[in-house]
Amino acid sequence: MQKNIKELTIQMLENLKEYYQKKSRKIMNQISIENDNIRRQLDEKRTPKIILGQEEIKERVTKYLYSTDISDISFLNYNMRIEKSFNNKGRIHDTQLPFFDEEMKNLIQSYGINNERELFFTMIDYQCKKKDHPIMQDENFIIAWNKANTLGHLDKIFQNEQNRLDYQGTYAAFQYVKKHIWESLSINTEEKEEELVWKNFDQKKILVTENLAPIAAYVLIHRNQIPKARVFINNGGLSRTAQKKKGSPPTYVQERFIDAIAFGTTLEKLQQQNYEDSKQLIYLPKK
Repeated sequence: MQKNIKELTIQMLENLKEYYQKKSRKIMNQISIENDNIRRQLDEKRTPKIILGQEEIKERVTKYLYSTDISDISFLNYNMRIEKSFNNKGRIHDTQLPFFDEEMKNLIQSYGINNERELFFTMIDYQCKKKDHPIMQDENFIIAWNKANTLGHLDKIFQNEQNRLDYQGTYAAFQYVKKHIWESLSINTEEKEEELVWKNFDQKKILVTENLAPIAAYVLIHRNQIPKARVFINNGGLSRTAQKKKGSPPTYVQERFIDAIAFGTTLEKLQQQNYEDSKQLIYLPKK
């Protein structure tokens, strides 16, 4: 074709161009369909299977989400507040959280504080310079502030589709957390909620640390099978983690990766070297 293309007429070239443009559109459309299918499958793995009629479990989960601070989940906290590359709009700061809720936002703005930056400096002045401000004496603001920093508030934020798109990495991490909490609290037992959610966590963390390289290699293989897929924690360092020497201390980010793996699986699976739950760390971002 390359040798003969100069011999083609303009009309023939236009026809050829149109033919390949149609082919290209079909290929791009098929790629989009396949990406949507992959994204849906990954989301389903992180999304708890909600069975209609289980209102008791739903209430139990909601109560736990609103009683648990975001910072209690180390890898979610890192993803959201420290590592900006996971989200289209970067990090979600503490003082930004209340502004996602209209009622909280109106309360704050009634004190002449119009955005997260102004709220940040108001709180810094209060905490570090002992500079008083009327909002810091408002019980409704204190309640709202504490509520804004919970998993429950994050759950509410992600009911909004635009927020899910703007903060895709944090949304994937939160779905992973929520799925584990849902499954843990679905068990009918006398154990307390905290005991169920964090059951065997220390033992699981030891096993993950001991087998960090093979687990990272397992996640790396599955991530690389999906074009443009990511892992919501330690994505950039996954290859290095897969090559880590046994016994060498993990880095700060690798510690968060260890926490994530240990949090979302069972002790029995880790003892059997079954790492299938770690695939739930993988997500496919949308543009």
